[in-house]
Amino acid sequence: MRREFFNNLADRWDDLVPPGAASKLAEIVAGSGLRKGAHVLDVGCGTGLLVPFLLERAGERGTVTGVDFAAAMVQRAGAKAFGPNVRFVEADVAALPFEPGTFDAVFCNNVLPHLPDKPGALQELNRVLKPGGLLVICHTESREAVNRMHRHIGGPVGADLLPTVEELRQMLQDAGYSVLDLVDGADRFVVRAVKPGTTAPEKVRMYCSDVRRPG
Repeated sequence: MRREFFNNLADRWDDLVPPGAASKLAEIVAGSGLRKGAHVLDVGCGTGLLVPFLLERAGERGTVTGVDFAAAMVQRAGAKAFGPNVRFVEADVAALPFEPGTFDAVFCNNVLPHLPDKPGALQELNRVLKPGGLLVICHTESREAVNRMHRHIGGPVGADLLPTVEELRQMLQDAGYSVLDLVDGADRFVVRAVKPGTTAPEKVRMYCSDVRRPG
């Protein structure tokens, strides 16, 4: 099963990161429009690869909460001692242990294909986002490359595939998001959406103000 699969990989997870992935993630986070002081949820955080980039963007007044359903991943991430404004929680995205409207932003890096109920997960992430909150779904490879890799690995993740951009756009809209942009590029897959609400117009302008698109 998936949980056992990822628990078994935790000790060598950092060694499996492809060359260039960290620099792409830095660009994705920097181009997301994430604001200073934001409270960020890192879904499927693994060993915390995304955390330094989120911290750099959110600043000292911001916080990062990483969640992962694999206990070994959470333990490895917590051992890195990122600082007092970072915490890691073992939890399933299908039932997050947070109050509605807890977070300003949610990042899902390399996790969407592994969610059995993608529409349900997107709805749960919408629940914990504040009105006007930002959702970023990202991969440091194209959709085709991600799906090809999972098929090659096989086993518990062999059928864990990224939906098409059209399918994902519809899922997001059905879950209550407004899609800002969706890019399936040669070297990355990035989606940005917001949860509409009383502050949505200001947030949309803010999140669109500093977008760097891959060249």
